Amino acid sequence: LLVRVLDGPDEGPTVLSRFTLEGRTTQPARAGVEILVCTAGRVCVGSIELDAGESVLVPASDGLYALGGRGVVYRVIANDGR
Repeated sequence: LLVRVLDGPDEGPTVLSRFTLEGRTTQPARAGVEILVCTAGRVCVGSIELDAGESVLVPASDGLYALGGRGVVYRVIANDGR
């Protein structure tokens, strides 16, 4: 897991995380609205399957979800309140 925090001028920090999935399932901590982008392989975000090049928006109101499969997923959380 790679995490990078980018400070914005007024909106607060944007957090970019990279998950490399190798058949194991992980359950990332939630922090508001998230955009997940699969850049390699095939992964599952809860019950949604993503192939490379596909993305999904996870609303803040959704609960925890599991990430699984084999591939790379980037997660963007804008203004996470840190």
